[in-house]
Amino acid sequence: EAENNNIPVHAEGIKADKITIQPHSVTLLSWVSPDKYAPSATRIYKSRVAKEGVELSWWKRDIADGYLVSYGTDPEKPDHQIRLNNADECNTIVKGLSKGGSYYFTVKAINKEGESEKSQVLKRSMITPSKPAIFKVAKRDTTITIMWKSVANADGYMVYVNDGKKTKAYDAKNVFGYRIEGLKYNVNYNISVAGYNGLGTGAKSEFKTVSCKKHLPYPPRNISAKETASGHIVLEWITQDTINPGVKYRLYRGRKLHEFEVLAEGVEGSSYLDKTASASDNYYYTVKSYNTAGECNFYPNVATVIKRNKQINIDIQSISELAEAWEVKVKFSNVKLDGDVYYGVAVSDISYLNVEEDVYRTNDATRGEFTLQVPKDKLKRGRTYAIKAFVNTNGKSLYSLPPHKNIEFK
Repeated sequence: EAENNNIPVHAEGIKADKITIQPHSVTLLSWVSPDKYAPSATRIYKSRVAKEGVELSWWKRDIADGYLVSYGTDPEKPDHQIRLNNADECNTIVKGLSKGGSYYFTVKAINKEGESEKSQVLKRSMITPSKPAIFKVAKRDTTITIMWKSVANADGYMVYVNDGKKTKAYDAKNVFGYRIEGLKYNVNYNISVAGYNGLGTGAKSEFKTVSCKKHLPYPPRNISAKETASGHIVLEWITQDTINPGVKYRLYRGRKLHEFEVLAEGVEGSSYLDKTASASDNYYYTVKSYNTAGECNFYPNVATVIKRNKQINIDIQSISELAEAWEVKVKFSNVKLDGDVYYGVAVSDISYLNVEEDVYRTNDATRGEFTLQVPKDKLKRGRTYAIKAFVNTNGKSLYSLPPHKNIEFK
């Protein structure tokens, strides 16, 4: 490993009772022991079904003189053996196997002192692979990615793509996912997968029909679920698609992890109040973006409900329009004020998809209340803005919970 990283390696033989070790170095000392041992166990790390039989590869053992391959149809009583009398021969093809049969293989390292423990038991069948199943399809621009469940006896997979006129085949090798590039928009592609080995190709999976669409939205990120003072669940996420048109959000909820049902759709913005759930119940939430081109490929994460500390409260009491500004009055209670404390409101333009917000702050608060003004010359006419209040204490901002207060600058 050191030589592969261009680090100089020095090897020398010495006869001495003491040796000097250079600073900032790694030293490996080895010597010939008068004791003799049988090799340690090896492990089969690769196998494949070939026309001639089953090919096995295993890890080399330094003090081995050779290897003993045992196999048969009974994992407990293998009735055939192959002896390899070469320490470097860590690969062989077991021939003479019956088509359709299943066999179990183990390997032992051997030398003059004895045999190692046997390797793990490996099962391979002399049949073509069974039919895989596609479980995920994702698309982005003119690229489609598919994922499938691996099947027994497959040494690789072929991906077939039919555009209604001809079929192209792609060798995906021994993986469970493949990306197909260079496709066209608005063409229905029928995609299937089949496993193969040395005996041939197995049955194709059920095909998936996929069409690439322009303007497919980017997924949101960082969904959170928090209990409100009223006992409902407020969901918040970060929108990150400011390019594609007509993006909305679809909320999912489930009582079991990754088993979701649609909670709400057509949601605009970056928050939603679930009034149909109680924080006393255990729910899982996630969110996806969608538009007329389709739904985003992946959800960002799965959120569990954060229970509310019922003593902490930050609430916007009122928003009043003045001649040159909007005046925001905020009340808070039971917030532990520690460190560099300041107070404020965050203002977000929700007329369009926007991930940025402007912060207005003050250092003045009296008896759990503070007031500040948002200048009108910092806003744009014809826009709608969401306002949330916060208290920054101990290096962390605590925010008022959605639904946030809105103002319209006409």
